[in-house]
Amino acid sequence: MLLCGPLLFAGCATTTREQTTAKPDSVVLPFEPPEAPMDELDADAVFSALVGEIAAQRGDLEMAYRHQLQTAVLTGDAQAAERAARIALAVKRRDLALRAVREWVRIAPNEVPARQLAVMLYLDENHPEKVTENIQAIMAIAESTGRDGFLLVMAALAKSRDHDAGMRLMRRLAEAHPQDPRAGYATARLALSWKQNQVAEQEIRRVIDQHPKWGKAYVLLSRILVIKGDKDGALAVLETAAARIPKDPSVNIALAKLLVDKGDYEKAYRQFLKVQRLTPGDPDIVFSLGILAVQLEKTDVARRHFLQLRQDGEMQDQTAYYLGRLDESEGKFDAAIAFYEQVGKGELYYEAQIRITRILADQGQLDEALGRVQQLRAEMPDHSPQLFLAEAELTRKAGSDGEVMALYDKGLAAHPDDIPILYARALF
Repeated sequence: MLLCGPLLFAGCATTTREQTTAKPDSVVLPFEPPEAPMDELDADAVFSALVGEIAAQRGDLEMAYRHQLQTAVLTGDAQAAERAARIALAVKRRDLALRAVREWVRIAPNEVPARQLAVMLYLDENHPEKVTENIQAIMAIAESTGRDGFLLVMAALAKSRDHDAGMRLMRRLAEAHPQDPRAGYATARLALSWKQNQVAEQEIRRVIDQHPKWGKAYVLLSRILVIKGDKDGALAVLETAAARIPKDPSVNIALAKLLVDKGDYEKAYRQFLKVQRLTPGDPDIVFSLGILAVQLEKTDVARRHFLQLRQDGEMQDQTAYYLGRLDESEGKFDAAIAFYEQVGKGELYYEAQIRITRILADQGQLDEALGRVQQLRAEMPDHSPQLFLAEAELTRKAGSDGEVMALYDKGLAAHPDDIPILYARALF
C-alpha cells in the first residue's frame, strides 16, 4: 500500500502553462539543470550514440538501451535518456526504465514527461517519497510555465498499474487545493480514464456543487452521462449550465454539439448562432452553421456561411466542395464543376473529382468522364478499386459488355480479393 504523508502536496502551486522550451526572459523554471559534462563530443560519446542507434534499428534493444543510457551519462543528452527509458519499457524491464528515468530527471529536471514517467514507475514500484517528490515537481513546473498541473499529474497517474493508489494520490492532491475546481476535475478525468464512470460522475458533481459557475465541470458531466447512455440527462445538464453561465463558450459549444448528436438540427443551428456571438470569427463555428443549414435545406443561408469563410480565407477546400454540392443540387452543373475543381489534394479531393465525372457522364460527356477516372486512378492508387468500379459503370453507358467485363477482370487482377469488384462482376 502506498502511504502518503500529511504534507504531501502542501504548497504546491496551481497555476499552469506550457512547460519545456519557455523563454528565459519571461519564465523562471523551478529547477536548475546540471552543467553538461562536456563541451564537445569525444570519440567515446560519438561511438556510444552510433552503436545505440544502429542497435535500435537492428532490433537489438538490450544493446540499444545500454548505449543510449551511456550516451546520456557521457553527454548529458536528455533525449538519449528518454530513448533508453522507452526502450526499457518496450521490453518490459521497468527496473531498467527506472534507472534511465532517474538519469533523465537528473539531466532535465524541468521536463514534464520525465517527471510523469517517474511518477508512474515509482508508484508501481512502491516508492511513495519519490512519487511525492515528482508530483510536487510537476506542480512547480506547471506553476512557472502556465500549464494545468492537475491534469499533468492525472496523466501520469492514469498510466499506473495501481489504480487504487493512483486515485488516493489524486484525491490527496485535490484535498490540498479545495478552492481550485481543476483539482476535482482532474480527479474525475482520472476515474473516467479507467472507465470508472460512476466514480467520475460523483467527483464532477462535487465540483459543480462547490463551483456552480465553472463551465468545464458541466461539460465533463454531460460527457460522462452520454457515455452512460443518458443523452437526455446530458442535455438537461448543459441546458442548466447555459442558463447559469450563459456567456461560457465551452458550455454553449457542448450544448450545440449534443443537439446535433441528438438530431435536433433546428435547435442546434440556433445554438451555434449563439456560440458565434460569443466567439466571433471562429471559422469552425461558421462552418458548422453552414453544414447545419444544408441539413435544414436552407440553401441560401448555407451558401452565405460558406462564402463568408471563403472571403475570410478559411477552409477553402471544404467550402468549395460544399458550394459545389449546393450548386449541383440546384442543377447549376457548370458552377458546381467550377467549385469542385477548386478542391485541393486532400480528404475531399477524391469525392469532388468523382462528382465531376458523374456530372460529365450525365451530360453525355462520357469520354471526358472516363479520362478523368483513369487519370484519378493513377493519381490516387489507394482508391483504385472504387475507381475500377466507377469506370466500369461509366463504360456500361457507352461501351460493350466485353469492355465492361475486361475492366472487371483488370480490376480483379490488380485487386484479387476486393469483394465489391467480385460482387459487381458476378452480378454483371
